[in-house]
Amino acid sequence: MAKDFEHSSFLFGSNSVFIEELYQKYLKDPNSVDPSWAKFFATQGDIISLKTTAKIITDSKTEIPSNQDIVTSSSLAENSLRAKFMIKAYREKGHYLANLDPLGLEVKKTKEELKLNLEDFGFNTNQLSELVDVSGEFDDLKIITLGTLVEVLNKTYSGSVAVEFSHVENSVAQEWLYNRLDSSNTHINLSLEEQKAILQDLVEVEGFEQYLHVKFPGAKRFSVEGGDASIISLGKVIEESVAAGAEEAVIGLAHRGRLSTLTKIMGKPYRAIFSEFMGTSAFPSDLGVTGDVKYHMGYSSDKTTKSGKKVHLSLTANPSHLEAVNPVVAGKVRAKQDCMNRDRNKVVGILIHGDAAFCGQGVVAESLVMSGLAPYDVGGIFHIIINNQIGFTANSYDSRASRYCTEVAKVVGAPIFHVNGDDVEAVVLVTKIACEYRQKFQKDVVVDIVCYRKYGHNEGDEPMYTQSVMYEVIKTKQTPAAIYAEKLSNAGLIDKNYYQQLKQEFKSFLDSEFNEVKNYKPRAQWLEGQWSGFDRLSDDKLLTGVSKAVLQEIGLKLCSIPEHFSINPKLA
Repeated sequence: MAKDFEHSSFLFGSNSVFIEELYQKYLKDPNSVDPSWAKFFATQGDIISLKTTAKIITDSKTEIPSNQDIVTSSSLAENSLRAKFMIKAYREKGHYLANLDPLGLEVKKTKEELKLNLEDFGFNTNQLSELVDVSGEFDDLKIITLGTLVEVLNKTYSGSVAVEFSHVENSVAQEWLYNRLDSSNTHINLSLEEQKAILQDLVEVEGFEQYLHVKFPGAKRFSVEGGDASIISLGKVIEESVAAGAEEAVIGLAHRGRLSTLTKIMGKPYRAIFSEFMGTSAFPSDLGVTGDVKYHMGYSSDKTTKSGKKVHLSLTANPSHLEAVNPVVAGKVRAKQDCMNRDRNKVVGILIHGDAAFCGQGVVAESLVMSGLAPYDVGGIFHIIINNQIGFTANSYDSRASRYCTEVAKVVGAPIFHVNGDDVEAVVLVTKIACEYRQKFQKDVVVDIVCYRKYGHNEGDEPMYTQSVMYEVIKTKQTPAAIYAEKLSNAGLIDKNYYQQLKQEFKSFLDSEFNEVKNYKPRAQWLEGQWSGFDRLSDDKLLTGVSKAVLQEIGLKLCSIPEHFSINPKLA
């Protein structure tokens, strides 16, 4: 029944004249009408008059309004042209109206400023019930009312998600992006099990960060709280990439969220993190390595995804120069791909950035520009931005002239998804679409998660000194986990005790991990796997493994010109 209605929803009384005129044109020349109409008329051989059209309308079980004004084909065509201008304008400028700031502090542009009111396209509010033909603009919408179109455009391009695709030069890629976003209607269909899994993940991220906050007060950890959805997004990238055939993922990020990434994504034992906070080295004593601070540390692991597939994960170590890791990740991805017959989808590179660093550090632009060159091509890197809307102590408008921190990504035509970090399902949706894009077109893509930073630049800083207005809001802000739990509870999907039960169960688990610290022994897990079997020699026995004679032979050949090689005389 629903399928029949989908294919006949355009058949109602006020549209009958338009259909009849199209049919008359079809009878004279089938090629004079749109192929979709030609196909419809070809299957309705008994349509010979307006009465017959009305019969089809009745047979489709769609009620024919008797007191509506009949829309002429000329006015429908005129309205449809105006509607297409409106669609184009929303796709280019609708993102400025989006509700991206979970703190509600951003002063957004208005429809008047952007010229996105009905009147700007020759419409008025009295026409909201009139029909417009949007065929060719949407995959699943043909003839709809103006009011429905406005609702769809506002929801798709000015809701919790805002997109920038107009700078994507590849017209096929651009069309794919718009169609994919439109077909989703910015809503992702998740099963109850998937929704519960997301809530569980949010509870674990928040619970771990808060546990550290209580057990080690004042210790630097660069908490991800406020940007919890970035961990959900990262997990989704890995899941989607593995489902599409990826066998390895190389991840690079700075400090914020690294501890939650190490535990929640990489699988590093919680007891290991607790041990390091207590002053124990992360390295076995026999290596003689002094180590580094916890939020610089790398890690590698083999993980089984929720779909049951295995993937090798590599988190690169990162110094205090936040974005220095970008070319390191790209180079590591390229090397791994080259070892796999240059299959760009077998290894995926993922970079997590801070908003101020993404627009402020030159290595970001340098890495992006080089990514399009053949020797550096890695099939596109997936960029996630944890957008705290602040850089150390500086407001975003004191750090850049643009609304977004992502302008530099336009240099390489990377599609950009902006999303409200408090709407975790929207984050999952745009992450999924962005993954599909990277896999299909093998180009960089950016997901900008607009969120906030619960504490100062680190837990030892007092943000109220410089950001008192922002932090007055943050002090009373519901956490992302609490917001999502409330959403599921209000929808009747979980009971009111479910969220608290999850929190308590995870707190008990962390208590057990904390109690195991005394038995924990660090291991050099990065020397396992492909590196197993290599012995570390003492400094006085360092050898190259190649004899002196072989090195001399190679050196001479490097300086010799082959007999049949034509060399420039000056160089000779």
